[in-house]
Amino acid sequence: MREPSLLCLLLRCLGSSCTSRSVIIQAYRGVRSLFNRHYVKTDKIPKNLARIYNDLFERRQEGDYIDFVRFQESQVLPWISKAEQLIEHITRLAEKEIN
Repeated sequence: MREPSLLCLLLRCLGSSCTSRSVIIQAYRGVRSLFNRHYVKTDKIPKNLARIYNDLFERRQEGDYIDFVRFQESQVLPWISKAEQLIEHITRLAEKEIN
């Protein structure tokens, strides 16, 4: 079984946060829009952390829709720690909303 991509993990994390708020999301672009509107613009998630989500979204678009796109290990490695930081921040936010 293939491991989920960083973007997929972030989408699942964000998507579950949005569905817990009774918001229906029909596309990844919708998740991105709601993420920016409800979390970034309201400063619940700092812009420097949110940047990795938006960057990964753009890289996914490139990978899916542009021929012969390849990412180098030197590009990808920094994304992992940044994505982990964002996931940790979202997890803390979700725990606060639950409690």
